[in-house]
Amino acid sequence: MDKKDMKDGHRYQKAKQRLYLLIFSFSHFLIFSFSSVLILSFSHFLILSCSRGNDDHQAVRQAAEQYYGYLIEGDIDNYMRGLADYDSLPESYRGELRDMFLQYVDRERQMRQGIVSAEAVRDTLVDSLHAHVFLNIQFGDSTLEMVSLPLVRTDKGWRMK
Repeated sequence: MDKKDMKDGHRYQKAKQRLYLLIFSFSHFLIFSFSSVLILSFSHFLILSCSRGNDDHQAVRQAAEQYYGYLIEGDIDNYMRGLADYDSLPESYRGELRDMFLQYVDRERQMRQGIVSAEAVRDTLVDSLHAHVFLNIQFGDSTLEMVSLPLVRTDKGWRMK
């Protein structure tokens, strides 16, 4: 092997090392860029999810308090419109439900001096379509009762299940 062959072999080895270094650097760049994009995307998703979650918590609590507000006012018709399947109920069944809710309000009025207030104290979002709201129900005789109200998301918002 002469000096020229050795020099070419050395150049070949150097070029090969540079190529490997370039490929290695580029692959690290791609991995770092991809992981950065992935981390930023995931962070953005978490921020949006958390903000929507807070909105959902507030929305389910407001809906539950609103429906019990109708019950407190004796506005049974609006209370019933808060039922998820209200529109599909037969008229005869709506009448039976209305009578049942009126009896409930009347019974609570006689036994505990009526419902005075309803306050949502906790909620659980089961998934994006289902939730449970826990309400403290205050009666006129100072008794306090906690009830769980299941809600379902419909095209009209959160409705009672």
